Order: sequence, then C-alpha cells, then structure tokens
Amino acid sequence: MQRNEVSFAWHSLGSPVKVVSVHSAVFSQQTNPEHLYVVQRGLPAQLSVIDVLTGRTLVRHPLPDAEGAENLVLTSHGELFIPTHPHGKLYRFCFTEDRLEEVPTRLTSPAFLWDAAEADDGTIYVGCWPKSRLLAYRRSGELEDLGSIAPPEDYIRAICYSKTTDRLYLGIGAHAALLEFSPHARTSRNVLPPELQGEHFVVRLATFERWLFVRTTPREETCVFDLKHSERIVARLAPLDCSDIVPLPAEPDRLLIGAKGDLLLYDSTEHKTSNITCGLCKITRALALSDQPHEPTSALVVSSAGQLHRVAVAEHDVATMDLELSPQPLVLQNVAAGPDNRIYTNGYVAGGVGVFDPATGEQDFFAGVNQAESITHDGHFIYFGTYPRAVIMRYDPFAPRSATNPRELLCLAPWDQDRPYAMLADRQRRKLFIGCVPAYGCLGGALAVYDLDTEHARVYRDIIPQQSIVALATDGTLLFGATSTSGGLGIEPRTRSAELFVFHPDTETLLSRTVPVENARGITGLVCSSHGILYGWAEGTLFAFNPTNHKLLWQELVFEKTFPADHYWRGVVMRPSLVESDIFYGAAWGTIFRLDAHAETLTIIARIPDAEVLAPGPDGNLYATAGSELIQIRLDGIEKRGKSTS
Repeated sequence: MQRNEVSFAWHSLGSPVKVVSVHSAVFSQQTNPEHLYVVQRGLPAQLSVIDVLTGRTLVRHPLPDAEGAENLVLTSHGELFIPTHPHGKLYRFCFTEDRLEEVPTRLTSPAFLWDAAEADDGTIYVGCWPKSRLLAYRRSGELEDLGSIAPPEDYIRAICYSKTTDRLYLGIGAHAALLEFSPHARTSRNVLPPELQGEHFVVRLATFERWLFVRTTPREETCVFDLKHSERIVARLAPLDCSDIVPLPAEPDRLLIGAKGDLLLYDSTEHKTSNITCGLCKITRALALSDQPHEPTSALVVSSAGQLHRVAVAEHDVATMDLELSPQPLVLQNVAAGPDNRIYTNGYVAGGVGVFDPATGEQDFFAGVNQAESITHDGHFIYFGTYPRAVIMRYDPFAPRSATNPRELLCLAPWDQDRPYAMLADRQRRKLFIGCVPAYGCLGGALAVYDLDTEHARVYRDIIPQQSIVALATDGTLLFGATSTSGGLGIEPRTRSAELFVFHPDTETLLSRTVPVENARGITGLVCSSHGILYGWAEGTLFAFNPTNHKLLWQELVFEKTFPADHYWRGVVMRPSLVESDIFYGAAWGTIFRLDAHAETLTIIARIPDAEVLAPGPDGNLYATAGSELIQIRLDGIEKRGKSTS
C-alpha cells in the first residue's frame, strides 16, 4: 500500500448542538431558599447561581476542563463542592466571595468524580471512576486518596452520610454493591441484600434520619432501608432522581421526594407513597420547601430542562418558571449524511440533533434523540442507535416534527444491550441490522435484525461469544460484521482478538468467523469495495480481506497508539464516499485520511485536533466532529472519478 500526505482547507461551522441541560442542582437551604446552584452540561460545563424568586442568574462561572457534574454538595459551612468529569476536576465555590477554585486531586485523566457527601466532621468524601477510588477532603485543606474501596469494581456512583449510624454509604458498580464504610476505622461491608446483588449499579443514595434510600439499575426502583433494623427493606418506590429528602414542616414523618420526574409524598410510618404531580418533568434535579408567609406549603422542584416548578403540596397546583440559563454547546457524539442531503450531528449524553444544509448553509436543531452511537438511513427514514438501553429511534426528515417524529422503534435493554455502535439499513430486504455493545459489567453483544415492515425484531445475543459488535458492512448479498473484545464498561475482556464474521441476511445464520489480525482489541471502520474486498482497521492496522476464500490479502500498521486504553468501541472511523466509487474517508484521533481501494493508496488530507468522527457529504466535502464543533473539509481540486452505476 502506498502512503502520502496532502493538505486540504478546513473550517468550523460552529457548534450545532446547544441545549439547556441541568446536570445537577442544589438549593442554598431546604426551607425558604434564596439561591439555587446549577451546573449545566456543556463544553465547558457552567456553574450558575440563580435567584429563586425571579429565576435570574446572579453569578456564572465556566468550569474549566469539565463537561458536567453529576452531583453537588453544599457544606454546613456554606461552600459548594463540585465533582466533575471527564478529567477528574474538583471545584470549590464560595458565593459570598464569588470565588471559584480548583482542589487538586492528582487524578490522571480520564477520571469521573461521580458523587460527594459531607460527614459530621466536615470532611468531604468523593467517589470516583476508575478503580472505585475514594477521596477525602479535610477541613484543613488536605486531600487524601483512600485508594480503591471496592476492587475489582471501577465505580463509586453514589455516596451519602448517615448521622444515625455515623457511616458513609457507597453505591458500587458495574456489579452492584452497597458498602457501609466507617470513616474512622476505614473498614467496609456490603449491606446490599442478595435479591439486589444481580443489579449493575447503585446509582443514587439519600438518607433522612433512620431511612436510607437506594436506587439500583437496571431494575430502576428505589428501596427504602431501615438503618436501625439491620438494613431491612421497608418500602419500594419509583427511581429516585435526586438526593433531596424534605420533611413537611408540620408532619416530619411525611417526606417529599423527587422520583421519575415527579414529586412524591412518602409516609415513613405507613411506608406508602402518593403522587403530588403526574408528568411534571423528565428528571427532577433538586427539591426544597418554599414556606412563604401567607401562602400554602409549596415545594420547589428544579427540572433537567432548566425550569423551576412551584408545587402547592396540598392543592397539587403547579406554577412553572424558566430559569435564566443559556443553551450550552455539547460535545458532538456522531455525524452522518441524511437522505435529504443534509448533515446530522448529535450531542454527547444529553443528546439533541443538529442539522446542517450544505446547499444553503442553514442550520437547525431538534430534541428528542439521546446520545447516538450510530446513525444510518434507508433512503427515506433516518435511524439513530442511542444510549442508554440501546434504543433505536426513527426520524422522517420529510415530515413535520411532532410527538411521534422522531419516535422509538425498538429497545434492546431486555437483552442486556446498551450501545448500538453499528447499524446498516438493507433497503432491498427492508431490514435494519443493529450491532451492539452490552450493558455495564456485561460481555456479549448482540446482532439484532429489525423488520421495517412488520416492526418486529429478532435478537442474536453473543453471536460471537463474549465480544461486542461494533461494525457492519454489506456487498448486497451477505452481511459482514466486526467485533471488539471489550464489553460494557466495568468488566475486563476475556478474549484476545477481535473477529470478522459473515452472516446470511436471508436465512439469518452465521456462516463463518475469523481473526484477520491477531491481538487486536477491536475491528472498526469496516467497508466493502465494489470488488467484494473488505477493508477495515484492527486498531491502528489497516487490512484488506477476501471474504470469499477467507484470506488476509495484506495488512499495514498506520497508527501505533490507539485510544482509549480501557475499552475499544469506536476506534478508527471509515465510511464510503457518496460521490466516488471505492473511495473511503476516515478519522483517527485527529488525522483525516482518504483510502483509494482501487489504487490501494492511503492519503492523509488533514490534521484536526480532537477530530473523532467523519461523514462524507453529498456535496463531495467531508464533515467531522471536533469537540463541540462541526468541521467542513473542502475537497476542492481533488480528482474525482465518479460513482459507479453498476
């Protein structure tokens, strides 16, 4: 294979996906609060201090090197601690002095600080990923790394402190555990009942007096434990959204809870729950009482959409106010060309879809689609393979947007699937093929075959044992798939080499499987030339493979170092040109390249920092994601030989 490098001009088209997404929030106090602290997702994340009465923003600070904060801790001495991700930054904010400062954690990026809690002595404990590390920040200003608390697990997803027991409670994953941790003895024990130990995560914890509220996934329910009676489960509630548990002023045994987007009233003597609201919001982020004089008792509820709901507890009346929060740019997760000759982008975690029209330069945006691990189309409909729960969404770009456009077609969570990293629409057979990475703590991806006419799916779990399916291609007759040795996060691979496989789309049977390149963690960027030769990337090695005789034709190492180190799903992205035959364009950790399969020539055409995903456009140009920005790479002057019509 020949290699060379030329340089083509590129420029940013801006940040097409901007949203108001409240990632975490906390009131300045739980009764008659004056201020609300909010962290928005974004690049970077934003901290805002908001006047509760007016909704106006009083102070705003960007959080450098942070994209979000799962939880906030307002300490007894009035400081706000902000544990962030993905670079393990811990921030401390003092409102009276308008001072934001970083608390050095000495963690190596990437690192997620998932949750934090304050103990009785004022120490702030922070739970981390990876290696389930626990940090302790003392009132003296000393930060102590207490090491890995739950090996071999990677996640401390939730933390709370109970005055009743003088213990910390730590929510562990990706194989769920609930650790009762003694800060003084530095010992722990797992108090999660056997019936919940098959769960993946303890994702939310909250305490009020003797009660411990524990939310687990994927069961998605909250169990209430009695800490005075050997952690006995006394009630089961809807999944807890936030850690605020607020007693009613005159009835302290009746507790207000934010769960599944609604305000609930929990009677801790009868262990019964009733809804105060129904369909209030998507996720409740914070909860407090507004005990204004001459007004009925009301609860203040902050939603993930950036609204403040004032709910009259007895009357169930709701008044809603938009908070003064500006949309923030999200890291782009994916980009693809649609059947309408427009370019579609999607935001990381919070989702949303940006639309760019190369013909007019116009941009648009719509919500309703979560983080898309893959995007494809069948000539009319666009399909988004979204995380979490491996939900497939369908969007008709030629019809008005509505409550059913986009809409959900399929959810693969019942088969323990989480991330649909590969999709291929077969227009002739009217089938959508979906390759998945399994849920956290699991090995064994699935190949799903969805019938677009009957809207029924057949799911082939673990078709390549203990491997995930991360790439799909076709020659029009057979379906080709490629795998990764990585499963969901939180579990180590048990196989050494990624595989190629051949699947018959009519009989839906596995015809063959092979390892083209030994010891490669994953095979991505799989494409098929007009001559039936497969090209793909075994990590940083480009290879050509003849699926007819199962022979590796050649291989060449191009990228020596591949990322990330802990798992391998996306790797090198490579996609066919929309205007040329046997020309494929790709992106690999900031390097943009062109593969001419006919001449077997690889040409580097641009080097763009942070460029990860690339889509050839219908206008002959390329579109890449770099952080929150959509990049256009103009291929002016490049010789194009046209698209074959055969």
